[in-house]
Amino acid sequence: MNVFGENRAKPAMRGMVWTGAEKVLVQGMGFVQGVILARLLRPHDFGLAAMLGLFLSLGSALAETGLGTAYVVYGGDARRVFAWNVGVGAAIYAVLAASAPWIAGFYGEPALKPLTWIMGAGMVAWAACVAGNARLQREGRFAVLSCINVAACVFAFVTGVSLAWLGWGVWAIAWAGLLATVFRFVALSLAARRLAAPCAGGEAGFGRLLSYGWKLVASGVAGVVYTNAFQLTIGRLFAPASVGLFTRAQRWAALPAEAANESVARVALPGMARGKGSARRYMVLNALMLWPALAVLCVFGREITAFVLGEAWVGCVPYMRILALGVFFSPVSNVSMRYTSAKGRSDLILLGDVVKRPVQFALLAAGVWFASESPAGGIERLCWVKAAGDAVEAAVAASIALRLRRRNGA
Repeated sequence: MNVFGENRAKPAMRGMVWTGAEKVLVQGMGFVQGVILARLLRPHDFGLAAMLGLFLSLGSALAETGLGTAYVVYGGDARRVFAWNVGVGAAIYAVLAASAPWIAGFYGEPALKPLTWIMGAGMVAWAACVAGNARLQREGRFAVLSCINVAACVFAFVTGVSLAWLGWGVWAIAWAGLLATVFRFVALSLAARRLAAPCAGGEAGFGRLLSYGWKLVASGVAGVVYTNAFQLTIGRLFAPASVGLFTRAQRWAALPAEAANESVARVALPGMARGKGSARRYMVLNALMLWPALAVLCVFGREITAFVLGEAWVGCVPYMRILALGVFFSPVSNVSMRYTSAKGRSDLILLGDVVKRPVQFALLAAGVWFASESPAGGIERLCWVKAAGDAVEAAVAASIALRLRRRNGA
């Protein structure tokens, strides 16, 4: 059966195949790079880079400004999107760079000061990529976009491993990330210039893009805060070894979702914005791509973990199986949010955050209380909390999308 109807399946399926292949290659190279760097660098080097994670995540969420998604949905002036994003990214970088001495003093690590300057510059480079990335996505150039992303990943792999081999330490991580993002920007700019038209399907005023985008920024910041609050809670309550097992379990459970969800999302957003393919059909495709991989991971998780990471890591498998229950709902939240975005209702996405984040934080607080009352098995309780939070996210996203669909009569 043709999932999309008529001849619409071909470009959509090609886009999903290209994006899926990209994700598999990028994840594979990232895994191999992590193994190699783990042998060439010290744990202290990885710790220094991780200490900046919260600041860089927040800065990147703000620097994107939501205009990438707005451009995919509405079109508009790509040059103004580029100029605005670079300006906002530069302003955020200036604040972060000025805060570098405070960050270094807070952690008691003087090396964080110059490290913040280099890794923070990557935010400006990433902000510069938004317009070109969005234009290729809107034009349906998924093969070009995937090739650029894979090439940038190869560049980061070669640069990072080479610098680590030469003894650069944590600077291998910092410079590899920055230079790979600059490489991506150059490639996106060259590819975007070859497009026949600046925008397909109509133009939108820049004010409309800003009005749409700031709500996505607020939603993204709320997501970063929730994710980091969860990680900080785990880190405060349990020993480093247990935290390591939880982090690995979370990473294992997320791997299939990253490939499947992004493969669908990249195609579904511009497709639904133009009325090509229904949310239900995209959701079915998303589930068919994700659920079998999750099933294999849950059933053979111990064997896979022991083979890839070694017996020392098999303790993460029970946590991974619980977290996978939450990931099971991700096709619902993934496609529902893309549908809402495609219909131009970023205000409803922000409303969804207003509804779900308090519930998720309440669940986290309850999990912390149960974990502190009985430390044995506390990690498993917090895994159940995380899975429940994912289910809440899917329920809220689906209810908003369904109400919007009924209102639109589609």
